[in-house]
Amino acid sequence: MGHQLLGKGKITSKDIRLKLAFKKRRSLENSKFIAITGSSGKSTTTTIIAHLLSERCNVTLSWDANTILSFPKALLDMDPKSQYGVFEVSGHEPGAIDEACQLLKPSVGVITTVSNDHLSTFRNLENTAEEKGRLAEIIPKEGLVFLNSDDSLVFAMRHKASASVVTFGTNENAQYKATEIEATPSGYLRFVCHYEGESCLFEFKLLGLHFVTSALAGIAVAHKQGMTLQEIARRANSYQGLLGRCSIHHGLDGTIYVCDTMKSPYSTVDLAFQVTQIFTQAPRKTIVIGSISDKSGKARTRYRLPIIKALDLADRVILFGNAALRGKADAADLESGKVFIVENITDLQNLINNDRIAGEMILLKGSFKIDHLERIALDAENPIDCWLESCGKHNYCFSCPHLRGNEL
Repeated sequence: MGHQLLGKGKITSKDIRLKLAFKKRRSLENSKFIAITGSSGKSTTTTIIAHLLSERCNVTLSWDANTILSFPKALLDMDPKSQYGVFEVSGHEPGAIDEACQLLKPSVGVITTVSNDHLSTFRNLENTAEEKGRLAEIIPKEGLVFLNSDDSLVFAMRHKASASVVTFGTNENAQYKATEIEATPSGYLRFVCHYEGESCLFEFKLLGLHFVTSALAGIAVAHKQGMTLQEIARRANSYQGLLGRCSIHHGLDGTIYVCDTMKSPYSTVDLAFQVTQIFTQAPRKTIVIGSISDKSGKARTRYRLPIIKALDLADRVILFGNAALRGKADAADLESGKVFIVENITDLQNLINNDRIAGEMILLKGSFKIDHLERIALDAENPIDCWLESCGKHNYCFSCPHLRGNEL
């Protein structure tokens, strides 16, 4: 409810909380704030940094709720004794990073990637990079800016920074460089990190080689905060990846489900598909394609290339969504018996359950706000009650209280 104060306009509860958050931030003079932004990988990077630093320090973590209006809760709950506040920052619109940094006043900034995750807002990669790059400009001279040298648009931001720049990646421009990148027998990420003549082997419980960017960023930040590479490597072994970011789920019959269902911008779809190559022993591989976003042009153009790529990597491809998806598959695809169209979640559940092979690998790729595909994997682990076609909620199914009504 709004309130009229001294004729100065309506003051909302959000305004009050934000004002209190600014006041709380001013009281945290001894806390170092780390801000992480980027088109992809920022949530994983944020949680890795917090996990590594918490080995030694009191750390406050804020991820996913990543705009200035969502920061007050984390700030107001922050222990005054916290040495670090590690905050994911969204650059979803022009000015978003400036607003966030006015409150957080970070002395360390990390930028992961630039891609078309907000194409409708920024229109092109250059505009997107301009917004993400604001973080590099804002970090004060005595601070540190960490940049992904594998992304040319991010690497170019070094020219904007007045603070010292630290680079991470797999190329020769990287100060923290990863080599020998591979999947362990369990499918998780393993690589060697090199820094100024020192090398150390790392293993993270992250499914997909593309997570090396987030892992390296975390290593670089923790190392520059005084942890040794060996200490970081030991701590890295206990990091658990985020649900819905290529998370593994196991059915009772040995079926393996991989959920990459948080968001699905066009530029990241292929990275998720590549995860299927890790499961070399699977008797069959299935890719379920839900909503794909952030691609200009007609819907058919948005889906056609992902379908082709999926057919190269999987034994069958299931297109999930409304009847409009019928226009995304060629007749030859459908006649091949490798492509299926399913319009609702219950039909998808029935198709998978009735035609599942023990030990099969099933990748679910879509957006939790639209598709809620993660329910397929969660049901395989422990039967769920919610099969609504459109619940209207933007909650993650992983934590939704309505998922299993009999447990309420």
